[in-house]
Amino acid sequence: MVTAIVAVAGTLLGSILTYLFQRDSAKRTERLAAMKELRFERLGLYSDFAGAIMEFRRAEHDWWHTKNEDGDSSKTREARLESYRLRGIALHTFHRIQLVTPGEDEMIDLALQAYEITAKLHRAPTSQELNIRGKLAREKLEKFIAGAATIIDSAHATPTRKSSTSIIGGVGDRHSNLLESPPELLVPP
Repeated sequence: MVTAIVAVAGTLLGSILTYLFQRDSAKRTERLAAMKELRFERLGLYSDFAGAIMEFRRAEHDWWHTKNEDGDSSKTREARLESYRLRGIALHTFHRIQLVTPGEDEMIDLALQAYEITAKLHRAPTSQELNIRGKLAREKLEKFIAGAATIIDSAHATPTRKSSTSIIGGVGDRHSNLLESPPELLVPP
């Protein structure tokens, strides 16, 4: 009888231990899959943002050149509208970054700096100032890319998510000026 009880207890203990190990293994696998998915999502998003800012910067340069070469012509209006279209894409991608990187204030600030400098290129008073601002916009984008690479590389080891309360509270204050339309949008072409 004692051997039967020991055998049943051993079987139950083995089943319980197997269950616990499998549960831990499943949680670990699930956690790694989620981290991998977040890493790939961030990789795509950061790449999309860099591409959007580069295209936006090109459109801002085109707008500046057509404005200074052709004055108020149809080509200038087309360049301005193209810049606004690409501005919207860049801003949309920026907001996606805010959603995917809560707690990463430095990344959000780097993205914002790249966006804001690029958005002001068409207001440069001279060609030399346009080149200076364009170089600064490129440098800010390169800093963003370097920061993005660091986050993506670190995503292998540990998740970087933090509490999003501070980010959500700061979005309306720090980034509310992004939602305002530029004065040029209010003037009919």
